[in-house]
Amino acid sequence: MKKVFVFVFVFLQVLPATAALGESLVWEQIPGFSSLPAGAKEGFAQAADFFKPACLDSLKKVETFTNRTLPRALAGANLLKIRADVLQAENFSQLMIHELAHVVDLGHFRGSQDAGESKFRDGHLPIFKNDPSVEFYRISWQDEKFWKRGSNELDFVTGYAATDPFEDFAESALFFVMHNREFRILAAENKKLAQKFAFMREKVFAGKVFETGKSFADLKVREWDATRI
Repeated sequence: MKKVFVFVFVFLQVLPATAALGESLVWEQIPGFSSLPAGAKEGFAQAADFFKPACLDSLKKVETFTNRTLPRALAGANLLKIRADVLQAENFSQLMIHELAHVVDLGHFRGSQDAGESKFRDGHLPIFKNDPSVEFYRISWQDEKFWKRGSNELDFVTGYAATDPFEDFAESALFFVMHNREFRILAAENKKLAQKFAFMREKVFAGKVFETGKSFADLKVREWDATRI
C-alpha cells in the first residue's frame, strides 16, 4: 500500500510536559497511592498534571496486582489497578494517561437518570443520555459493541481505540497529549477524528493543545496501542 504523508508546521501554545515531583504529594491522600514506588508516583503525577484536577476527583483508590495474564492496568470510575511489573516501565506515564482518561470518562463525566438511558452501557450499568461522554461515543459508535454504519479503522487513532468506545476515549486522550501534532494532521483529513480532537481539546483538556509528537503522520496506517508508540 502506498503511504501518504502530510507535513504541517504550526505554532501553538507550548505547555509543560511534566508535573513537578512534589505534586505527587497531592495524591498521597488516595488509599493505596502511598505504597507505590517513588518512580511510579512521579509518573502518575506527570500523567495527572495534563488533566484538570476536578476531572480526577472520582478516583478513590489505587491497587496493585501480580497476575500477568491480566492487562497492565485497569481503571473505572473510582478505582485504578496497576500490574506490579509495569510500575517501573519506561512508558508508565503514557499508560497512566490512558488509564486516567478512563477515570475521566466513567467517573468525572456523569449523566442523570432523569435524562433517560442512552444506547451505551458500561457492563451492566446504563450510561445516561446527558453524560458528556455520549457525545464522544456517538462519533463512531452505535452502542458499546458496534461501530456506526460507514465507520472504518482509519476513524480511530489506534487499532486498540477501535475495540470499544471506552478504549476509543482513552486512546484518543493519550494521543491528544503525546502525539498532538499527528492528531491534528489526521484530523485535517478525517471528519470523525476532527470531531474527536475537538472533543478532547474542549471537554477534557480545557482548550489546551500540546506541541508533542511528530510533524508528519501516515494517513493510511494506525499503530495498535498509543502507550507503546
